[in-house]
Amino acid sequence: MLRRMAWAILILVVILLVDIFGVALDGQIRVVLTLMGLAIVGLLAMFAYYEWRADLLVITNKRLISHRGIGHRTVKMFMLDNVMYVYVKQTGVGRLMDYARVEVVAPGGKGEEVLERAPRPHELCAEIMELSRAKS
Repeated sequence: MLRRMAWAILILVVILLVDIFGVALDGQIRVVLTLMGLAIVGLLAMFAYYEWRADLLVITNKRLISHRGIGHRTVKMFMLDNVMYVYVKQTGVGRLMDYARVEVVAPGGKGEEVLERAPRPHELCAEIMELSRAKS
């Protein structure tokens, strides 16, 4: 999200510079360039927001399915009986807003799944562990 917003900030700086130092440009051209730049910034901000919100974790009675991304899509699946442990890392702001980084780890070479901004992380952790224990 920060990378996309960096582009938006750069475009805003260019718009500001054109409006301040673009005295040689016609007034209508400056208005059109400013409006086009603001439209691009709005689209970048909207796309960054939707990309940020595109992480999805589906918990069924047998599997844990993770969907990530909008354009480039990544899907991971874990069998709940293979979940070894769930790790929650919560910052101070995360405690106030009730979100955290949640890592679900499976044994062997099966890897891990990381949710960066999982809502209600402790409830999520308890649910995953309860379902994984029920399958064992």
